Amino acid sequence: MLGEFKTAKVPPQSYLDDYVKLVFMAKKAVDALYKEGYPTPVILIHGKGMLDIYSLAISLEAIYHLQHLGTFHLISGPRQFGLLHSIGPLISAGPCNMDGFS
Repeated sequence: MLGEFKTAKVPPQSYLDDYVKLVFMAKKAVDALYKEGYPTPVILIHGKGMLDIYSLAISLEAIYHLQHLGTFHLISGPRQFGLLHSIGPLISAGPCNMDGFS
């Protein structure tokens, strides 16, 4: 799991730059796992007030699949830690497409 977080007042370009950096880091992680024989997806968390959760997976060498899993509220205090429970089922659920491929 990899993450990049920004404050709410950051310029949009900086936020976009962090998204690109995060996907690039995830690609390196997926490549390393694939090389070791573990074609396992990597979870990405990108946030600025809200958390966007992505999954990056590799099905064949050099074929990557980036999927947006959902958007969540960023936790802002100790009483909101229960919100993390909503991420678990989403991450563990396998993607399903209408054409039969996942």
